[in-house]
Amino acid sequence: MRAWEYKKNLHLTGTSLIHQVYTWGNASYTATTESEERGMVRYETPSRGSRSFALLVYCSLLSFSVARFKIQL
Repeated sequence: MRAWEYKKNLHLTGTSLIHQVYTWGNASYTATTESEERGMVRYETPSRGSRSFALLVYCSLLSFSVARFKIQL
């Protein structure tokens, strides 16, 4: 039971970390778009591709862990 709880906590930590990265990318992309509309273009812009890649990693990790959890049951 302890090993299962450890794996669950590890999974939650990993998904929250990926979620933080995705949220940061989304927020900075939105701020960059707003500054471009005002005429101030910043050069550090996370591209749309990096956001979609983070989302892809997040979804694949989530589906993998759900499949593993179902196998363990």
